[in-house]
Amino acid sequence: TYLSTEAWQFGTTAYAIPGNEVCADCGSSEPPTWAAMVGEADAVLVCNECCGGHRALGVHLSAPLSLKMDRWSDEKRQRLLSSGNRAVNATLEAHAAAAQCKPSSEADVSAKHVFVRSKYERRAFAAEGDGELLPSTPPGRRCAGGAPQQVHAGILIVRLIRAHDLIAADFTGKSDPYVKATCGKAKSKTRVIR
Repeated sequence: TYLSTEAWQFGTTAYAIPGNEVCADCGSSEPPTWAAMVGEADAVLVCNECCGGHRALGVHLSAPLSLKMDRWSDEKRQRLLSSGNRAVNATLEAHAAAAQCKPSSEADVSAKHVFVRSKYERRAFAAEGDGELLPSTPPGRRCAGGAPQQVHAGILIVRLIRAHDLIAADFTGKSDPYVKATCGKAKSKTRVIR
């Protein structure tokens, strides 16, 4: 589900750019739902699993945005539409070793994250790079960027439309309908619906 018709139209335009129909980092043919703003002027489309590797890099190297749920500034839209997976990979995967080191879509998440770090943080597969992957980080350990390896599985949207048969919870004898959600350490609460 897209945030709006405008978001859907932008996503359709982004997918039409050559190379954007697959993940820039693992080649997954499942349509990528995330974009990563990389470097000063580029952007690529990535799958859910590779998106976790981009988040671990930190926003100074890569800032992921959802194609479906985030609001995009005109500058970021233009960034994606003027670069894209094929153009960025022509630069950041120019080294002969890139093809050997690039994980497949079936590879372990940690292998994908190591490739993402090597490609964007060290620029190991650019023409001037050394063509070597960073040493693998054991599962559960923190990466150099300080964030744990993660799979960004998506976004949960909760819409509270109405509530009935609530227990009177305040001094006026009425309840305020809202939902509290917890996922791991993340907690959220919807607005009160009256």
